[in-house]
Amino acid sequence: MKNSSIEFRWFASHAKELRKYAGKHIAVVGSEVVAVGDTFKEVFEKGKEKSGKIPLVGFIPRKNTVFYKIDENGSA
Repeated sequence: MKNSSIEFRWFASHAKELRKYAGKHIAVVGSEVVAVGDTFKEVFEKGKEKSGKIPLVGFIPRKNTVFYKIDENGSA
């Protein structure tokens, strides 16, 4: 959870790069996209499995980004 600001800053500074994921959820750990998919649950689980950490998951719509941050207990 301490690194969430790193992921938020990464999201904010890579907006143009993230347009290729429009309509998808993405999981970010540090400064890396670790999973991409159609549902929050799918991406969260893939991202956690791949990285061994709790990822920051965001949905990339056509115009705006929505963020979800889950703590170690699975709470938003």
